[in-house]
Amino acid sequence: MVPFRQELVNDAIKNAFTLIDPVINNNNNTEEKHNFLRQTILANKSLTNEEKSEATRILNIRRDRDRILFINNERKEICENCKLERLCAMYCENCIRIHLEANFSNWTSGNNDVDNLIQICQRKSIAPHMVVEWIPYNNLKNIKYLKKGGCSDVYTADWIDGRYIEWDFQQQELIRFGTHEVILKSLVNLANRSWLEEAESHLTIGSRWVDIVTCYGITLDPLNNDYMLARYIGLILKMPFIEIYIPETYYIIKNLILGIFAILDFVDQPIEH
Repeated sequence: MVPFRQELVNDAIKNAFTLIDPVINNNNNTEEKHNFLRQTILANKSLTNEEKSEATRILNIRRDRDRILFINNERKEICENCKLERLCAMYCENCIRIHLEANFSNWTSGNNDVDNLIQICQRKSIAPHMVVEWIPYNNLKNIKYLKKGGCSDVYTADWIDGRYIEWDFQQQELIRFGTHEVILKSLVNLANRSWLEEAESHLTIGSRWVDIVTCYGITLDPLNNDYMLARYIGLILKMPFIEIYIPETYYIIKNLILGIFAILDFVDQPIEH
């Protein structure tokens, strides 16, 4: 089987979003919006059948996420495993949370504040690919210095096993993507903000709004005891600005707007300790 072209799939999804009727886009009917996006993908003649299937899978995951984010009451059913009410079709959000909580005793960062932050986020996880976690440093290979980003050092690395991407209903466990590249950003104290506050904002927003901040978790560099965020490397960051075309620009602007709402939502949330 010919492997699908991931970048083309991503572009097709972004293009589909630009075509949504404003009336559909502004209402809270996630099913109507999802059906429009799915039909747009299926009508895309530049995609192979395998690529259409992959794009549809990604849209299905996004639909399930939106059902939780926007408290959608269009679809609810009882999970056969945990017996709790679930909103998602491709996974049970409650089973994921129960699974993660049962695993709390199997890992630690060595810092109670970091452990507590990650556990709070995991108890509120809404999708497999949005789970944030503690990443042991020895699971990161080929670590290379990239640049200075503000006051922080930025590195690239290969994450062995990689992020979660799917929930296995039969085995009742999360499935990982496999090795992939990530960005590592060191966390530093600033005059008006501690490294833990920065970590909290990234993980809290990233665990709910991956379009804005795709943050996989935290690790610790044992050589200097610096905590680091593991983040999505981003195809857009690799492009010269001139190569970012209209649909890409629309996608960036849309995500920036969502980011403002996400940050406001984060500011309004009470801090848990």
